[in-house]
Amino acid sequence: MNTLLIGNALCFIASIIMTLMGLIKKKRRFILAQSGMNAVFIVGNLTLGGISGAIVNLVTLLRNFVCLKFEMTKLWKIIFIALQIGLTAYFGCDSIIMWFPVIGACVFTWFMDTENMLLLKIIVIVSQLLWAVYDFSIRNYATVPFDIASAVTNTISIFGIIKDRKAAQ
Repeated sequence: MNTLLIGNALCFIASIIMTLMGLIKKKRRFILAQSGMNAVFIVGNLTLGGISGAIVNLVTLLRNFVCLKFEMTKLWKIIFIALQIGLTAYFGCDSIIMWFPVIGACVFTWFMDTENMLLLKIIVIVSQLLWAVYDFSIRNYATVPFDIASAVTNTISIFGIIKDRKAAQ
């Protein structure tokens, strides 16, 4: 029971950081804040037994450090996608739900530099919904509302993008 509370508390702190990151306007600061968030999520996910979530957050943390130093090329994307899939397979995540964060993270990694905001928002929505199912399955109840709220706010943003596109025509 204590590990459930500790894991949820850590993931709640990481979720607050995730929410506050929306206020950050500079890319370097955003990446650094996201890295701190990922570190807390790693410990929280491991505490709750969420190996694949910890792996995704670890690879995202590594990806952030690479993004600070190098250009995110297709080769880097392939390396990070292969790393997520390989580590998740190695550590034996046998349930399809345990693969949900990996699926979302791999798709996001591949399209992260797209100029098409509509596509990016759709990917974020699908990824957050995959995380919500995963978080619920590992009893990370503190994070599920944040996953859903992120999907909702990105959906609202899509309507704004579509409205702006229609107005521009």
